[in-house]
Amino acid sequence: MVTPERLRELAAAPDPRAGLTNLLFVSPGEGVTDLLLIRHAQIDSTMLTDDLVLTELGREQAEVLAQNLSHGKLHAIYASPTARAQETAEPLARVHTVEVEIVEDLRDLEQRRPMDRPFPEMLVEVYGPEEGPKRLQRMQAELRFDVISELLEPSDSFRGRVTAAIEGIIEAHPGQRVAIVTHAPVIMAYVATILGSPRDFPMNPKLTSITRVLAKDGRRTLDYLNATPHFEMR
Repeated sequence: MVTPERLRELAAAPDPRAGLTNLLFVSPGEGVTDLLLIRHAQIDSTMLTDDLVLTELGREQAEVLAQNLSHGKLHAIYASPTARAQETAEPLARVHTVEVEIVEDLRDLEQRRPMDRPFPEMLVEVYGPEEGPKRLQRMQAELRFDVISELLEPSDSFRGRVTAAIEGIIEAHPGQRVAIVTHAPVIMAYVATILGSPRDFPMNPKLTSITRVLAKDGRRTLDYLNATPHFEMR
């Protein structure tokens, strides 16, 4: 059977015909910050609180994630201030014997009213029976927060605080491997910023999914998106 170490060697094998792309994109190596953006695990949505914690299944997801990321050193682990992000980060921090550092601006997209009912119903309540369905159609077509600005934090301010927080972490860890445990909108916003996309929803992050960014000298390369290798059978 192929060992995990050998699998990593096979994955990192050089591509002799990638001369041009190697010039255009950041690759792992000296001075490169290896950033892992991780979405939190499953939450208990039945709780009567705004700061939701993980379910038993979610805690298991977090443990499996930590086991998968046990190879290679994580120099720092950051998390959103929410319980679900911190609980997801805890097993990872235990494996790598580092403290979880909390960054306020990694918090989730702010909601201007409770999202406690089916989304189409809320749109009808806010925009009316005719305009509500149209707003949903626009959201599906444009994939932008600002289409429903009465309900959500504006895109510019959200992207601004998220990008500033993540770039600050990159700047603090040149040449190191770092994990950020946060929320789907945070990951989507940073990916959209790197891609220069007007869409706030460039992807749909799975629970405990990993999005890897390689950073050096102001350059940012998306190495992979929305990956869950920890749930794949070997």
